[in-house]
Amino acid sequence: MGRVAQACAEVVIGNCNLPLSVPDYLEEVTIEYNKVFQNVDFMPGAAELVKHFHAHEIPIAIATSSKRETFELKTKGKDDIFGLFHHIVLASDDPEVKKGKPAPDSFLVAAQRFKHPPLDMKNVRHLIYMEN
Repeated sequence: MGRVAQACAEVVIGNCNLPLSVPDYLEEVTIEYNKVFQNVDFMPGAAELVKHFHAHEIPIAIATSSKRETFELKTKGKDDIFGLFHHIVLASDDPEVKKGKPAPDSFLVAAQRFKHPPLDMKNVRHLIYMEN
């Protein structure tokens, strides 16, 4: 959970002894994602929290390990909320993110992309989760 696609595929294939290459596994996962991510909704209160932060000019961003294709599936039809974020870092596709989670790279990249980046990371939190 939270790893970039390539690393996740390697772990699953290795731990489950699957007779698939990484590209084949990722192709199969994409097919399944298209089935299960058709109706993803916010956790209770998450959309309201994002609106509150935006209304009070509290800087917010997203740092996710999702690939663009998966992220777009999960967020389809939710532009009213996702448009409120200052920026979105998609770690699996972002060339500045060298290591996926659990490494902090995606969060550090997201922090540095604010107009006024935080001086330290002690007040940086991740708050928003989505469920299907």
